[in-house]
Amino acid sequence: MHEDCAAQAQINVSEAPQTPIRLPPELILEILEDVLAEPHNITDLALVSKAIASLLYRLLYSTVLLPSPERIRSFAEDVISTAPGLICQHVKRVIFTWEGQPSKETLDFARDILLACTEAHTLALPGCLVPSLLADDNPQCLPTTLTHLTLGSFSMSNIPPNHARPSFSNLTHLRIADPFGLFTTPRAMFKHLGSLPNLTHLYVPHVIMRWPDTDDDFVDDVVALLHERDKLHCLIVGLCLPRIQQPSEEYDRDRDYELEERVRQASTAWTRVKQLQEAEERLLIIRADVTGAWLREWKNAGSIKKPFDFWRETISEGLSERKREGSCQSQSGEKGRDLWP
Repeated sequence: MHEDCAAQAQINVSEAPQTPIRLPPELILEILEDVLAEPHNITDLALVSKAIASLLYRLLYSTVLLPSPERIRSFAEDVISTAPGLICQHVKRVIFTWEGQPSKETLDFARDILLACTEAHTLALPGCLVPSLLADDNPQCLPTTLTHLTLGSFSMSNIPPNHARPSFSNLTHLRIADPFGLFTTPRAMFKHLGSLPNLTHLYVPHVIMRWPDTDDDFVDDVVALLHERDKLHCLIVGLCLPRIQQPSEEYDRDRDYELEERVRQASTAWTRVKQLQEAEERLLIIRADVTGAWLREWKNAGSIKKPFDFWRETISEGLSERKREGSCQSQSGEKGRDLWP
């Protein structure tokens, strides 16, 4: 989302003429490009053509990126101050990418945004916001239209058990982006996130060889999960190497990728998942980083020409890994190939 444009897109287009101006598509595109380049012109545009202004709102707000408390507050004020539904009807993805310690004010603004964006199908929450927003007593805090959910991290101790979360009844794609400090089995999450009856795609991370027996416990849980969930089309396992600190440019320059690969492939988790793939086409495996990768992935999320698609890219990576290893010859059908909306 273009933040400078969005911050100035405050005009109530409901006051604009109801009859759209008939213009050639080329001219409409030229008008849109002009307003995107000069956001202050949206006021004049809204007074001329409600239809074109509405299209501009759709371009600006389909993906909302919220990288700071200031941006969270600004967007919350936008949706509260404009006419009901003017902005929110166009919001399809709400992406919080700020990872600080939230104040009560920031949490209140975040709730206001989620309460207003009733048409959103995709939500991404950093670990710092997960406990407050998922443990919220207000059942209407999250849109019931959600189909895609990304959690920066997950800790069972921060979220009370709940086997029937109405907000997640339509959820089809769940991604736990980064492993939490304490080991958590995938199936244990469902005691807190709800039954997720329509879940078809799941991504879970795991840090290999961090503690004794956790590799076996993790893989055993993956096996049980695949057995219990017939609707699950694709389960992607992201295996991470233990790392003390967050990746940095200095660290990346000095990385020994060959050593990392030997360590990864020597782990129990890598070996067992590879063996399971021979009989389970729904199971994919990728190499993953311990922390922060999902935030970097959203840098270009506001690009109209190149929207971000985690599931397509990650499933493609998992299928390529399977093909390289030759561990599963059958790749027929469309399982695991669904793209996010």
